[in-house]
Amino acid sequence: MELLAAPRQEIAVVGESDLRVPFERVLAARFLPTVLLAPAAEESGLAVFEGRGPVAGEVTAYVCADLTCKLPAKSVEEFVSQLAEIESD
Repeated sequence: MELLAAPRQEIAVVGESDLRVPFERVLAARFLPTVLLAPAAEESGLAVFEGRGPVAGEVTAYVCADLTCKLPAKSVEEFVSQLAEIESD
C-alpha cells in the first residue's frame, strides 16, 4: 500500500555504460524502492528518456518527479545533491 501512495519518481542516467559507473555506484549505495531507475546509452522510445539524452556527449543524470526533471546533473556531485533532495521528501 505504501508503494501506491509514494510519489512517482524517476532517475534516468544516460551515457556510455562504462562512463555511467560512478553515477550507478551512487545509486547502488542508496535504498530507493519507490524510484524507477533507468540507465541507457542514449534516448530511447520510453517516456522516461524523452528529451533526456547525454548533454555535450557526457553522462547526464535526470532526477524527476512525475516526468518533470530537475536540471540535468553532469557531475556525480550534482547528482548526489539532487538525490539528497528526493530522499528527504
